[in-house]
Amino acid sequence: MSEARLAAKLALLEAVLQPDAHPQIPSLITALGPFSPVDQSPYLGGIWKLIYTNRPRFSPLESLPGCRQGRVFQGIDLVTQRVINLIEIFGPGEGCLIAAVQARFEPQSATRITVIFEETLITLPQLFQQPQTASWIEQIQNRTVPAVRLSAFGQQGWLETVYVDETLRVSEGNEGSLFILSRAN
Repeated sequence: MSEARLAAKLALLEAVLQPDAHPQIPSLITALGPFSPVDQSPYLGGIWKLIYTNRPRFSPLESLPGCRQGRVFQGIDLVTQRVINLIEIFGPGEGCLIAAVQARFEPQSATRITVIFEETLITLPQLFQQPQTASWIEQIQNRTVPAVRLSAFGQQGWLETVYVDETLRVSEGNEGSLFILSRAN
């Protein structure tokens, strides 16, 4: 990794960690963007953890009184062109729900995809057979975890990958959403 690329990446990660530096994030992303590989496909698949977004919430459940968002993970399968977002939602007290949003995607260019949302599932973490996020994604895809399923009514949007490498991904959405994700173990 070049020194300039490393410096741009570290500056962005520092800004993510410091709320008072969040206004600088868009310009730091612009500085990092030219270092993204032309062929992004080897880097996109796998499991990612959201570390920053300007989006206020991912699930309508978060708007319920006393509810707040926990960790957000995203699993991308390039072969089946499927994506799953897993969102931890904590309610009043110690309770936790998992909201999983399933979608398929269609590439539009080397950096842009159209995302077609298919369904949202609501389940409990204790219903999964194993505690690992990768296992959760697999169990949701295989429909082996009990869940309440809600149709997404074909909602769609687009997502542009501005930067990606082995450990970091930055994407912008059609509603002005900004997502910074790190590769999950």
